[in-house]
Amino acid sequence: MEWLTAAELDSWLSVVRLMTWLPWSIDQQLQRDSNLGMVEYQVLAMLSNRPERTMRMSSLAEVTNASLSRLSHLVKRLEGRGLVRREPDPADGRFTNAILTDEGFQTRAGGCAASFPTSGTST
Repeated sequence: MEWLTAAELDSWLSVVRLMTWLPWSIDQQLQRDSNLGMVEYQVLAMLSNRPERTMRMSSLAEVTNASLSRLSHLVKRLEGRGLVRREPDPADGRFTNAILTDEGFQTRAGGCAASFPTSGTST
């Protein structure tokens, strides 16, 4: 019994290639346009859509699919660039909030515009 037909295998391998190539390609474009990696951009984008551009680090780790340790290192780098800052959560000091700075918001907007251009027309 065959696992997949030749046509199904070709289709499957095309999907696998796309899944491998697309994140790498987006990451390379973001690096060129805004000096951000895809996960860094994702963090800035997530924060930019939150009230007061603020999110608990633990929640941010969950939605970016990063471990808390990895996210902490990443946010430390973003802090060094002035794009994000961290503060204790005023509602519960056991948690830390990541806050998108104005500079981070502008960087995110610039990365989006350069990496994902629009035609300038609306539908």
